[in-house]
Amino acid sequence: MFEISLTEIVEPGRKQRRRNANIEVGHCLIMTAILLLDIYIGLDSIGWSLFFAVVLVYLLYINPRFMNRKLMKCYWFSLDLLMGR
Repeated sequence: MFEISLTEIVEPGRKQRRRNANIEVGHCLIMTAILLLDIYIGLDSIGWSLFFAVVLVYLLYINPRFMNRKLMKCYWFSLDLLMGR
């Protein structure tokens, strides 16, 4: 009878959903660029370090601040705590 998607529960507004989709597309493009550079130039450990750093920034900084998502239930390890805020 009622059809509510998970997206509508997590992201209430169309503007926020569009913004989050644009952020996720940008994140995917950055990750793809790093992986292609790693493959074609042969960055090896530098490429994987960049890849890991981008994932951590996305999870710990971008998701909570710009996408209004709380991915971590325990807040003892967050970027704010590490930065002393």
